[in-house]
Amino acid sequence: RESLVMALIAPDFLYLLEPAASKPRPLTTHEFASRLSYFLWNSMPDNELRTLADTGTLFDEAVLSTQVTRMITDERAKRFIDSYVEQWLDINAMNRVEVDTKAHPNFTPNKRIGHLREMIRREPVEFFGEILRKNLSAKHFIRSDFVMLNDTLAQHYRFDGVHGGAFRPVSTKRQTVNAKANRGGLLTQSAILLGASTGGDSHIIKRAVFVRKRLLNDPPDPPPPNVPELKTTEPGLSKLSIREQLKQHNNDAACSDCHRGIDGWGLAMEEYDALGQWRTEITRKLPDGKLIKLPLEALGKLPDGREIDGMEALKDYLLTERHEQFARAFVVKLLTYALGRSLEFSDEKHIDSLTRRFAEDNMRVQSLVQSIVKSEVFRTK
Repeated sequence: RESLVMALIAPDFLYLLEPAASKPRPLTTHEFASRLSYFLWNSMPDNELRTLADTGTLFDEAVLSTQVTRMITDERAKRFIDSYVEQWLDINAMNRVEVDTKAHPNFTPNKRIGHLREMIRREPVEFFGEILRKNLSAKHFIRSDFVMLNDTLAQHYRFDGVHGGAFRPVSTKRQTVNAKANRGGLLTQSAILLGASTGGDSHIIKRAVFVRKRLLNDPPDPPPPNVPELKTTEPGLSKLSIREQLKQHNNDAACSDCHRGIDGWGLAMEEYDALGQWRTEITRKLPDGKLIKLPLEALGKLPDGREIDGMEALKDYLLTERHEQFARAFVVKLLTYALGRSLEFSDEKHIDSLTRRFAEDNMRVQSLVQSIVKSEVFRTK
């Protein structure tokens, strides 16, 4: 038994280890097949890949393109999609949040809610898979005219005409105004919004950090250790609007310097509650357990001085003023995963080349995967 335990916790069992090389060198065909397979399948190469590696034809560009397409459409690609989306978006953050059932009585834990939570978690995974397989633009992660729903999520979002447990793309264009309001893209998905909440209400700091860290690869510095967290439920603050709370919190110079680059991003997302549902006013739970209504304020000022009001304005801003930064960030995130290591200064030229090609190709995601596996950095050990 002890021998089995030691084997199961050994690094060689838990990690995919590659012997260190004294200097960079090209991968052999079998090493390349293995890297490709663990990238797109999280598993060893199959017989077809091994045969192509044996004959040396896997490096042929046309053959490789065919293999990448085959692998992405294979069921085994779901392992990559699930693993990558979790690493990129940290969607399991939602499982670390306990929903306040006083503020959200319809989310009291039971079998139905347990199923809904799992469907909420699946949404960004299914969304990424749809974009990848159909080679759609990564711009859909910011704004899309469809969402991935099944009957459970459709009910949660108040969408009509969706039946059955299978996920499928659903157009937002033929829905009622309240249902389709600002849906589309990642930032309106409940998994993201719940993971960046207190469980009772939105958390504008966490939501702002999500945008900067996950979408723009520009995480803000952590707060100084002597600066207290914003406590929205304290007696002196609980009846104030979020803007008034932030104003008081930012009276401290140590707070205001950091919050200047954060608050505006999160304020623009205030149209969605802790569960990711659309709202026109805020429900706040007071320290005594009572619920009060507060006006919704979604006007935020960004670090460059631009004011944006609400989610649609935030999407516009990301797609116009920050599209180059988003494209580069997306390349960095996917390339990091593909290589299984942190990127270094020597990788910058490859990032530049991949980003340029990605942008010229309208940010098509499957095409980026093709570019990565054909790049020098992916073929080098």
